[in-house]
Amino acid sequence: MKNLILFSLVMSSFSVFASEKICQGTRVIDGSNYTGVVVEVFSNGIAKVKLDSYSGLYDRSVKGLAAAVECKDRFCINDRVIDDSNNPGDIKEIFDNGIAKVIFDLKPAIGLHARSIRGLGKGFRCVENACVNDRVMDGNDPGNIVEIFDNGIAKVKLDSYPGLYDRSLKGLGFKETCSSSAPCRGLNHY
Repeated sequence: MKNLILFSLVMSSFSVFASEKICQGTRVIDGSNYTGVVVEVFSNGIAKVKLDSYSGLYDRSVKGLAAAVECKDRFCINDRVIDDSNNPGDIKEIFDNGIAKVIFDLKPAIGLHARSIRGLGKGFRCVENACVNDRVMDGNDPGNIVEIFDNGIAKVKLDSYPGLYDRSLKGLGFKETCSSSAPCRGLNHY
């Protein structure tokens, strides 16, 4: 009976670790957003991790580690994204806990930044009725959409000003093509 209980405990511990996909060689992120590779895993739930930014091995609880994945929910490695501060960039790593490592356009020398995928907008060619290259009006300033994200933010190049401007799709007027059979409505179509 003792052997059966001991076997059950060992197997339940193993199944917890297996379900978390943490084993030797797994690329991981810890609760402080440090990334590295698991070197060893022990039956007490501790892993030895070689962190990218530090020399030596560090002890981490397996329960506090998340494994690298190709995709999580609707986000994948190399997806174009924008964070909640309107910084555009590209996902370079993503983990099964929903943390992505992003390299931002304006800060490439600084390296990767950890962001929750819940706070990211994903770049697309079109979002609802708006598309990249659409002609728009921002107040009295015409321009074109350069990038568009599913969180409702567009990067707009205005005709009269240098640089790109972050704009809500709801605040833009869109060029309409009118004809006698399809008169212009004069309304924002987003």
